[in-house]
Amino acid sequence: MRSSLSQSQLGVYYACVTNNDELTNYQNPVLLDIPKDANVEQVRKAVYEALCAHPYIASRIVLGEDGVPKVESGEFPEIEKAVPLMSVGSIEEAKSSFAKTMDIYGDKLYRCELYQTTEGKAWLYLDFHHVIADGFSVVLILRDIERCFNGKEPVGEEIDGSTIAQEEETLRADETKMTEAREWYGKTFCDAAETDSLPIPE
Repeated sequence: MRSSLSQSQLGVYYACVTNNDELTNYQNPVLLDIPKDANVEQVRKAVYEALCAHPYIASRIVLGEDGVPKVESGEFPEIEKAVPLMSVGSIEEAKSSFAKTMDIYGDKLYRCELYQTTEGKAWLYLDFHHVIADGFSVVLILRDIERCFNGKEPVGEEIDGSTIAQEEETLRADETKMTEAREWYGKTFCDAAETDSLPIPE
C-alpha cells in the first residue's frame, strides 16, 4: 500500500535529495549499553516485538509515476535479519559503521543491531531515518522495547505518518480552513501566507 508524505516528511525528503554532503544525514541514532547480566537473546526478542508493534518503521520511500514521493508499507524480515547479532572484539570496531547516511530510496530506513564481545559485553544500536521517525517516536519505540523485555505488551502505533498525511490532505482541501490559516500566518509571520506548500526542487 502507498500513501502520501506529510508536509514535515516532505521537508525531510527534499532536504535529503538536495543534500550533496555525505557527512550530513537526517537520522536518529542511539547506542545503548546492555548490562552484562542481561540475556542478549531476550533483548533481541524484545527489540523485534517492539519493531513489529510499529509497522510504519518498515516503510520505504518510492517515487510514483508522476515523480511524487510516496510511502510504501513494508514488513519486517525474520528476527535474525531484522535484529542481527554480531560478534566484535570491542564496540570501537563497530562504531565506524554507525550513523552512516541511509539511502532515502533504500530497502529499509532503520537499523537495529546487537553487538556482543567474546566476554559477553553487549550493546544495542538503533538508527531510524527522520522521514519515518522523529525523536519522540524513537522514545516511544524505546519504551516498547522496555515493555517487551519485561514481559508486557507493547503499546504500538496509535497514529503514523500516513494518517497524519491523510488528515493534512483533508484539511488542505477545505478552502475555508486554508483561508483562515493563510490569514493567521499572514498576521503572525508576514509573507508566510503566500506559501502554502513546500517548494519542489527542479
